[in-house]
Amino acid sequence: MVDGDGTGALTVFAYAGDFSTLDISGIDPDAIVGYTQVSKTAGSVDYTLSILPYGRNVPMENVYLMAFLDRNGNNHPDAGDRLGFYSAEGGLPSLITIVDGHASEYAITLSMDIPEPSCYSVSMAGTVDVASGLNVDNKNIFILVVRASDTLDLGALIRGDMSDVAYLYKMPAGTRDFAFDLSKSGLAPGDRVMVLALFDRQFTAGFPDMGVGDYVGYYQNRADMAVDYVLVQGLNRIETGDDEDFKLSRVLVNHSASLRFQLDDTNLRNNLDVSLDPGEHATVVAVYKDGVHINSDPVIDMDYIIGFGSVFVPESGNSGHVYSMDLLPAMDSRIPVQNPFAIDGVYVFAIFDGNLNNGADKNNYVGYYWRTILIFYLYPKEITRLMDGITTLDQTVRFTMDIM
Repeated sequence: MVDGDGTGALTVFAYAGDFSTLDISGIDPDAIVGYTQVSKTAGSVDYTLSILPYGRNVPMENVYLMAFLDRNGNNHPDAGDRLGFYSAEGGLPSLITIVDGHASEYAITLSMDIPEPSCYSVSMAGTVDVASGLNVDNKNIFILVVRASDTLDLGALIRGDMSDVAYLYKMPAGTRDFAFDLSKSGLAPGDRVMVLALFDRQFTAGFPDMGVGDYVGYYQNRADMAVDYVLVQGLNRIETGDDEDFKLSRVLVNHSASLRFQLDDTNLRNNLDVSLDPGEHATVVAVYKDGVHINSDPVIDMDYIIGFGSVFVPESGNSGHVYSMDLLPAMDSRIPVQNPFAIDGVYVFAIFDGNLNNGADKNNYVGYYWRTILIFYLYPKEITRLMDGITTLDQTVRFTMDIM
């Protein structure tokens, strides 16, 4: 069965070749081992696909099942058409083994729209920095370019949710350098993206099946304390430098930990006439203690961030509202994560862009989960042990007049 929106001529085919991207226009026609065409109307449609009786023997391993909906009727996959793959988990394409006889359990969902090319020359190249001790010599690293948003779910993305993925690239085994063209991805200069690297330690073929102990990395700008990248026309370089890095150093951890907290803007309102109003947002980060250096102002090492996200002030207002934030699915390999899940020594900070320009300037106010020193002085407070499940902070995350 094939389901998903759209009507038109539907081609379903079995493919025993390899992909370096999800662009099916470049597949090897000699690796197509079976196909069929049906007409799709609204709703789902059944298909029967016969495997071609020559060239390969069964059992035939490492085969993709995919569907192409030709919505504009030009017999070519292009902008506006839809793609779908068989996926056992509902995310990245899964490989199957074809055996003799009839199989009926392979449902395909048309979940990807081929984007309209942006008409700009946009490309990306760089180098993945690999954590010390991690051997990637004989396996593939996957690069994902993802449309950035304040509601992006990194956990779902790593588990295979492709809804925000603009481009996926499988690097040749053993390599750390990459280069690809984004001009057909629908991305344009000025777009915000996240760039991630995925490394499946048990990878053999197809696409990564990420699990506990596998590695994740993402581009981060330390100067701006940002994990998104704004595309420019021409070549975009993603690599490790003085203020930026792209390092495969985070390990996937099994947990369902989250934080619940309130934001307190009293100091800003009383002293600066600045407040968290409905519709505005703040960035909240949870940081392992080794990544926090408290001098006159807190300094955060981004490698030790274990949770970050944007929280939005509801229409009912900030006062008394309880916000929540999931911890990241992957933690830096230097953070001592216990089993069952627990991390000893965590700080929580909030950053509010006071002039709403989304820039790294001197109007970004800092708040933190706090305690008092000498009765009236606010100081960052450490969560002694952060465990699995929901942790509700017993104090607010209170904004000070400190800026960064």
